[in-house]
Amino acid sequence: MLSANKSFRPIARFRFFILFLHKMSGKYSNKPRSETLKRGQTHSESDRVDRRKSAPFCWAVWIPAVLLLLFTCTAVSASDYEVVESDTQYFDIQPNSLLQLKVGNGNLHINTWDRPGISVRMKKWARAGNRKKAEAKLHDLEIEFDTRDDGILIHELGRGESNPFSGLLRSAGLKKTPSTRVDFDISIPEAIRLKLDKPDGETRLSGIEGDVTINQKKGMLFVSDIVTDKLELKLGEAVINVSNVQGPSGGGSYVNFSIDKGEINFQDSNVLRLIARSREADIYLVNNEIKSGEIETDTGDLFFNCNLQPDSQIEALSESGNIYLLLSSRPPSRISAETGIGVIRCSYNWPVEKSGAGHILNYTGNGSNRSTCSFISEIGDIFIQSKWQ
Repeated sequence: MLSANKSFRPIARFRFFILFLHKMSGKYSNKPRSETLKRGQTHSESDRVDRRKSAPFCWAVWIPAVLLLLFTCTAVSASDYEVVESDTQYFDIQPNSLLQLKVGNGNLHINTWDRPGISVRMKKWARAGNRKKAEAKLHDLEIEFDTRDDGILIHELGRGESNPFSGLLRSAGLKKTPSTRVDFDISIPEAIRLKLDKPDGETRLSGIEGDVTINQKKGMLFVSDIVTDKLELKLGEAVINVSNVQGPSGGGSYVNFSIDKGEINFQDSNVLRLIARSREADIYLVNNEIKSGEIETDTGDLFFNCNLQPDSQIEALSESGNIYLLLSSRPPSRISAETGIGVIRCSYNWPVEKSGAGHILNYTGNGSNRSTCSFISEIGDIFIQSKWQ
């Protein structure tokens, strides 16, 4: 199904911009001739001198203005005409097959149903300055379905922008959305493995029973209600919400995620081993059962509010971010905390000692809980408390 709609042309908006520049350049280029003449100098010669002096300023105004106008026209021309096309494909697959997705910047929603096959509903979008160009872009935007013995590969072709300025314009905020995209709504059986490679957009995933690997550079990611041995997330600049991740037969899962910027919320899950790496993103670990964990951040903060098993081992290191340790009614039997420059603030009656420019805390309890926690922040502060305050 093909549909189109045309939006208004924004070129008229720049009329005021051009008139303003013309007035500004004229203000300096049409200077009055000098009232005082040098010896032997006529009025016409004085006028030529004034124009020569003002010429560099005129070019300095007009050249950047023309370049900015060309960039802006390129940015807005992509939204003049929009073409939309919808399609649905269905494929039979075996249980525990691999669904591999290599898609573009559109939204991706994956949910489960009680049928043995895969339903792929697609909506293609293309924008250009006129209908012919928009339809040409839509025609170049192809979806390839490669069925294999172990599953299916869905590959979006033509993901790159043809305009070399598109990436620059989007980074500068002049171009909000890409000129082409494909939105996917996919229904799959519960027993399936998933591998996703995606540059941007919104991704929602729920209900899967199988291993999940996601590589997404930007955008938003929502993962919930999955049963898996292994969950791997590799993100660039993104906001991530992960909840209710369980292992087979009610056990724990192996969870590995890395993120550059943004925020990750990981909660209500059962984890055998957690490996987390963050460059600038904040990490929130809330109400998880964690057996073993290694957490590392550069500048992002860490909020740790989890339930520890009797023999849990948690290690967390932050270069310059703060660490917030929020303990349950049954704290670990052994906790160590250390800062290089920052301070340690503890709501328990545990000894905190000065150590160089920082602080150090070592606590050993007498309870049956044999879990141990180690928290180190080189520049940031560490806060230990019994509940949110």
